[in-house]
Amino acid sequence: MELETAVLREEAARIVEIAEDRRAVALSGREIVIAGGDREAERVPVEAIAGMVAYRPGPSWTAPALAALTECGAGIVLRGPNHDSHSLAWQVPNRSWPARIRAQLALYPPYARHLLRQLERARDAQRVLALETMGGKGKLQALKAAPRPMRGWRTAKRTRGELAAEIARHYWPWLVGKGFRRDPARPGANAVVNYGHTALRIAATRAVHAAGLHPGAGLRDQGVRAGLADDLMIPFRPVVELAASIFIATGSNGVDGRIEAAFARLLAAPLRGRRGPVQIRLGLAELARALGHCFETGDARLDLLLPARQDPDTLFALTQGSGIRDQEPETTNDHLISDS
Repeated sequence: MELETAVLREEAARIVEIAEDRRAVALSGREIVIAGGDREAERVPVEAIAGMVAYRPGPSWTAPALAALTECGAGIVLRGPNHDSHSLAWQVPNRSWPARIRAQLALYPPYARHLLRQLERARDAQRVLALETMGGKGKLQALKAAPRPMRGWRTAKRTRGELAAEIARHYWPWLVGKGFRRDPARPGANAVVNYGHTALRIAATRAVHAAGLHPGAGLRDQGVRAGLADDLMIPFRPVVELAASIFIATGSNGVDGRIEAAFARLLAAPLRGRRGPVQIRLGLAELARALGHCFETGDARLDLLLPARQDPDTLFALTQGSGIRDQEPETTNDHLISDS
C-alpha cells in the first residue's frame, strides 16, 4: 500500500537561495519572508518553493517557517563555498511514516545491493546517452570491453570498484573536455557541476520526504557517506552533468544567477523521453515511491522514468531564460528501464 505522507506539488516551483549572512527566515501568512537586519529582502509564497539552499552556517529559522516548508515538501540543503552540498534538513510530515522507515532500516543487505545495482545500470545507460550527445559515441562501451590487464600469465579480473574508478577517470574529460579534471574543491567549471548536483539533491530530498522515507538510510554499505537522497540521484546525475558540460562549453566558468536559474528550470523541464516528455523531479518522485513500495513488499523490480538522448541546443536554451521546446519522443525502446 502506498504511503502518501505529503502532497508533492508539481506545478512551477523555484529554488530559493540564501547566500548572505545573518538572514532570518520566517512565515507571514502563506509566505516565507527572508529578512536581513531590519529590512525585508524577499517574500515568496510557500507553495512556490521547491527547495531552499543556504550557505553554512546559514540563516536562522522560525518554527512556523519550517513547519510550512515541511507541509509543502520543500527540501533544505546547506552548502559550502564552492556550491557543494554539506547537509540537508529532513522534515517529518506526519505520524504515518514509521512503518515504512522500519522496513527501510531492516533491509536485507543483498537485497539493498540488488536495488542499488539497478540504479547503477540505469546511470551507466544515461552516461552512454550523455557522451553520445557530446560526440563520444561508443567510448564507454569500448572502455568496458577493453582487455583486462595481465597478471603473470593469466588475465586479471577487474573488480567493480576498479572498473568504476577507471570509468570515472575517462568520463569527465570525455564529457566536458580534455583539460577538465573533476575536483569538487576547485572553483570555476567544477563549481558549475557542484551546483547542478546540489539542485538535484534538493529535488531528491523533496522526493524522499514526500515518500515517507528516511534520507540518511541509503542502499549502500554503512561505511559509505551517502544517504537515500544520494541513491535517488544516481540515475539522474548524467543528464545534470550533461547540462553542466554544455553550460561550461558555452562560456560559463562559474556559478551566477543565470546558471542557478538554468538548473532550476532543468529539473522541471519536459525533457525528451522514450515515449513522451519526462521531468527529472517527477522521475525522482516516482523512483522514491517505487523504492518505498519495494522496501515494504520485497519486490525486486524497479521501473525508472528516465530521459532519452537530448538535443544540446535545447539544454543551452535553459541559460537564456527559455524553456525546452516540445521534442518528439524517441520511437525505439521504452522509457521504463527495468531489471527483474
